[in-house]
Amino acid sequence: MSARIPGRLALSALIACLVFGGGCRDDSQQKGTTEQAASEQQEQTHARGEEPAAKTASGSAEVYPLTQPGPEATPEEQASAQEAVTYANTAGSVIVDGVCGRYPMQIMRMVEEYKTLFAADRIAGPEPAQDCAVNGVPAPEAAMFGEENAASMSADLKTMDQASRSMQEKYRQLQNYVQDRKIRDDGQKGDQLSGEITASYALFRDARGHFLKIMNAKAEEAQDILLRSSPLRAQVRMARRIFEDFRQCAEFISAGEPDQNAMAALVDKAAADITTAENLPFPVAGVVEMSYRTYLKGARAVEAAFRRGISESFHAPVRVAINTAWQECGAEYNSFVDAMGDTSVRKP
Repeated sequence: MSARIPGRLALSALIACLVFGGGCRDDSQQKGTTEQAASEQQEQTHARGEEPAAKTASGSAEVYPLTQPGPEATPEEQASAQEAVTYANTAGSVIVDGVCGRYPMQIMRMVEEYKTLFAADRIAGPEPAQDCAVNGVPAPEAAMFGEENAASMSADLKTMDQASRSMQEKYRQLQNYVQDRKIRDDGQKGDQLSGEITASYALFRDARGHFLKIMNAKAEEAQDILLRSSPLRAQVRMARRIFEDFRQCAEFISAGEPDQNAMAALVDKAAADITTAENLPFPVAGVVEMSYRTYLKGARAVEAAFRRGISESFHAPVRVAINTAWQECGAEYNSFVDAMGDTSVRKP
């Protein structure tokens, strides 16, 4: 999820994951992500100078301090932070929300269909432009990300383009193979091509994940600068974190049934973040708080939809329910952002 901070939310990224598929990881990666989540969150908390919520003696209740506004960012800090946010929005519109990011997932959906139906249908919509990641995303600059990160991010963009191009070429070969009725090899060539496409997708997925990890960390830092003087910065931060939790959940189910235990752990993390957001003291009463609470109710509905999938399997009606809940939750988040217009929270 790209870092539109703290502006209105685009919904297409998660919808694409659920409808088109192809964002799966192998089980070892899933479990690794789950095990690291709690420690990463704790590290981020200390890095920002925040104190974690304190548990009571019973361990069941937690006390959350009221966020104290800090000094407003200087014009130079604001300009630098806004530049990072703008970069994140631009890059996300290409490699997450745009056809450049979605098309490899669509190919993977078709590969999954081939494995069960032995069909390789035409993919609806336009193909991505040549070298869409390199040409569509501004070159990462050392001044923003540091020399080492900028170089690795540039390499990630090239890898994404190369892997996507390979997937497109191999999928065309798979289509020709399926259509050629003269070939009788018990599916050997099809298995080979589908395996090669899957391997290329793994390269695309890992490169994009690495790129987004660095970019989003910088955007998160920028968000903290822009929200430093806002009494609602903790609420906005948790709202964005919840959406990232759900993005990871969606990626898990995008190409089929996930590992149930790993999936449950991810949903549990999202639920814990929602609980934290629910318990944060709210310093701005009225419409703003009402919009925030409505958004959190929507987040609970998304959580419930994912838990239904864990219980029943992620069949088509469950995926539709997740999409519906997600769209409603996104609209409620946007209403919360709009309601903050009278506060000191900045919107791009």
